[in-house]
Amino acid sequence: MIKFINISHKLICSPFPKILNLVSRSTFSTNPVKNNTTPKLLEGCGIMGSYANALFLTTQKAGNLNEVMNDLRFISNSLLTCEDFRTFMTTPGLRTSQKMKFLKEDFGTLTRSPLQAQTLNCLELLFDQKRSTEVLTLAKHFETLFLSANNQLKCLVQSADKLTDDMKARIVDALRHRLGNSCEPVVEYKLNPSILGGLLVNVGDKVVDTSVSSKLERIQSHLLSRY
Repeated sequence: MIKFINISHKLICSPFPKILNLVSRSTFSTNPVKNNTTPKLLEGCGIMGSYANALFLTTQKAGNLNEVMNDLRFISNSLLTCEDFRTFMTTPGLRTSQKMKFLKEDFGTLTRSPLQAQTLNCLELLFDQKRSTEVLTLAKHFETLFLSANNQLKCLVQSADKLTDDMKARIVDALRHRLGNSCEPVVEYKLNPSILGGLLVNVGDKVVDTSVSSKLERIQSHLLSRY
């Protein structure tokens, strides 16, 4: 695993010759490092976990963690919400050079700034290795490392109805109490009518289920087990 991470790190860190020719010098400029903390690298997350580790180490060294994280979030959101973009990125029949030309020359106009060199290098590597369908997985693993480096933990709160600001504040306070001083919760809220009521909360890799649908399922299971 360590050998693979080192190889991936070298590939992402060293821009391919054609990228050096096409990407402007400003793309390679670095910003002051905002966080020198290196989180525990991912283990047992497959090849994309290794790629995320390599990309994180390279980006942290360059000092543009925030910019690359923004790149990956924008790309992920585009993949999830735009069918045309998703088809373009994942169609194996399109050459890597065609995809990279668009990402370098046109995609930046949508983000109002060019994609970072590390982002482009990593995407090109995925295209060359026929792994374009795994971009979302890579972004998810990178975000885990990014939040960990900032002493944060992503939490997903699902509710059947829209929560008020007061409810959200109370949820954040409860999560802070649960996590103690270990990290700060970064909360994402999502409507999920199927849970009927209550909350379904993902705290890292743990789940706190107080949903009505879950309670009904337990009651049903209990009743059925008695007959």
